Amino acid sequence: MNIALTEEHLAVRDAARDFAQNVLKPGVIERDEKQQFPTEEIKQLGELGFLGMMVDPKYGGGGMDTVSYVLAMEEISKVDASCSVIMSVNNSLYCWGIEKFGTEEQKQKFLVPCATGEKIGAFCLSEPEAGSDATSQQTTAIGKGDYYLLNGTKNWITSGNSSSYCIVIAQTDREKGHRGINAFIVEKGMEGFTVGAKENKLGIRASDTHTLLFNDVKVPKENRIGEDGFGFKFAMQILSGGRIGIASQALGIASGAMELALAYSKERETFGKPIYKHQAIAFKLADMATEIEAARMLCLKAAWLKDQKKDFTKENGVVILDEIDAFTHPKWQVRLLDVLKETFVNIQFIVSTHSPLAILNQNMNEVKELHLDSKTNTITVQEHQDENSKIDLATTVLNYFDISTLLKKDWQEKVDRFYELKLAGETTDELKELQKSLDKTLIGLPIHDYRYFLFLKFLKEKGINPNHTVEKIEMTDEELAAYKEAYSEYL
Repeated sequence: MNIALTEEHLAVRDAARDFAQNVLKPGVIERDEKQQFPTEEIKQLGELGFLGMMVDPKYGGGGMDTVSYVLAMEEISKVDASCSVIMSVNNSLYCWGIEKFGTEEQKQKFLVPCATGEKIGAFCLSEPEAGSDATSQQTTAIGKGDYYLLNGTKNWITSGNSSSYCIVIAQTDREKGHRGINAFIVEKGMEGFTVGAKENKLGIRASDTHTLLFNDVKVPKENRIGEDGFGFKFAMQILSGGRIGIASQALGIASGAMELALAYSKERETFGKPIYKHQAIAFKLADMATEIEAARMLCLKAAWLKDQKKDFTKENGVVILDEIDAFTHPKWQVRLLDVLKETFVNIQFIVSTHSPLAILNQNMNEVKELHLDSKTNTITVQEHQDENSKIDLATTVLNYFDISTLLKKDWQEKVDRFYELKLAGETTDELKELQKSLDKTLIGLPIHDYRYFLFLKFLKEKGINPNHTVEKIEMTDEELAAYKEAYSEYL
């Protein structure tokens, strides 16, 4: 890896430093105290090309690399973190998202004005009850033919009032979980789109952070980014890139504080000499410098990896998660590993679990069964290559952990009635309604989960050990047919 700065990098850094010192610094304290949006300063940033640094020049951007962006972000953040966070969101959340995943029509309409600094973009994910958890959000966008009907609330949105366009993440099909999420470009001025309260923050106060309200906003279908259901992947990838910008902002705030502290230590004197010559102060300054330099290298490395089209979240690695079922809702026991693997493609996850739900949703060639011999205190590993062995492994776990306890009483009653009608060969309206109700109630869980409960209940009532195969058990033809029916429904 070579992240040696080029002449272009140095020119960008120096230009950003000059702008920060000569334009931003004179009024930065007043703007922060008055919570005054830096309208004129942001306009000048756009004119200098800092609001669309990484955007292709054919869309009005600077065509610079991510390393240049990190250098500029640090210099701006040293002086004015409010300007830098506006700059960060516009560059790495809004512009980068549309350029990377938007259509040509979307780029011409929504990217060009923001890349040139004519307008500002915002990114809307966080919600009052979900934070930045995209899968738990309540904002919905219901398809109505050639448009979506958008309803919901987004909180803590940078440039919430000053932005002209917003990328909004919303649920379009809750039953599909993270695969039912989409991203939309929403324009200010659309009927039903309201800017809510401004946050009274402790710092970075010149940045206008607002609540945004959507009440039956009609968003054209052509404003959706990517294919249907792409919203979750979009949000995760864009946020990964955005974290480079926010990390650079934090770096700039820290290095700016360091520069002020160092300057003060040379002016302030005690015992006849500047305080930086006292060992205690010198040690503090040295620790600060060391940590800031380490942070700078990490930011530059992430930027370099992104420029090289490599995974900048982590080149590779291993993450160990112990008992993911311990504090995880049943629907997330099913989905969590898939979401992690889709989001962090170069990471190997080693997970321990006692949850049949987590086991059933995995490829069996990825599952290792561990057995502890308490007498010899040794552990043996058993691999499962056959998908059909899911039943054996899952039911072994169930001997120790009763999964039926995960169901509420009314759910269990519905399951029991469904089971009763199903075994009786009924095809009544009641059976159909029960199935619809269970599908809706157990939202986020695959359809086979509750049928698996039925299957196990059937085996228990017949006195069949689920750890055995059909061929090893003597059954009547009727019992065998019922077994196979239950087994096929489970699969």
